[in-house]
Amino acid sequence: MMCSRTDEMKTETSSTSTPSKSTSPVPSIRVERVATGVAAAVFAIYGLVLAPGSLTDLGEIGRILSGRLDEVNDLFFAIFNLLGAVSFNFAVLLNPGASRQKLLSTGLFSFLGVFFGFGALGPYLAAREYVPSVSSEEVAAQGITSRVLESRAFSVGLLVYVLWIYAFALGVFTPGTENLHDAIFYAAGVNLFRLFSTDRFASVSVVDLVCLSLATWGPLTEDMRRRGWFAEGRLSESYLTALSIASTPGLGVALYLIMRPRLPKVD
Repeated sequence: MMCSRTDEMKTETSSTSTPSKSTSPVPSIRVERVATGVAAAVFAIYGLVLAPGSLTDLGEIGRILSGRLDEVNDLFFAIFNLLGAVSFNFAVLLNPGASRQKLLSTGLFSFLGVFFGFGALGPYLAAREYVPSVSSEEVAAQGITSRVLESRAFSVGLLVYVLWIYAFALGVFTPGTENLHDAIFYAAGVNLFRLFSTDRFASVSVVDLVCLSLATWGPLTEDMRRRGWFAEGRLSESYLTALSIASTPGLGVALYLIMRPRLPKVD
């Protein structure tokens, strides 16, 4: 009887001391950090050394900054705006974990990301702390900027902006071209390829958008974990959902920000 009681106590002790299996396993953050760091270094080398064209010739970006928008390739103008929208997406996804960052300022790097894209966000993503769990009270306590980024209203405005960018890229707002969208899109695509081969800043901008789109995966799946979208028995479905969201630059994440559940409250 005594042995039986002792065995029961051991069983109870082992069951309470052994943590239960997580329903949302954390991926290999080390591999993700190294890959992002390498990508950031390669991107910097490409932008400064390997990209075609001259560093002193602003090309399409110069025409945008000088207000000569009628001379700018429509697809490149959309990419230029999409870089800003994607950077705002990152700001929203990274915001909940901002207070847990020991060495880096999430707000500073998010702000720099609007202007320098992956050149600023890449190093941050490679060095940041992973925060898969945080409460809504903690995010609210970070200040008004944090509350705005977490709000549904900000996400709606971001989605409208991204939809405008996609519509512009498709020539929807070009007068007198109602039946010529396919031809205009094709011509803009051919011209964009030429710019990619000759204009340094246009080439870097395209690569920048690709890098940012690929780097979305980590912050996106992290935010999905915070909000319970990775449930037991549905991991494959959750990863497929994340992949479909991240595969459409800017638009997928903007839609996710509208639909995502709110952060849990402190019990």
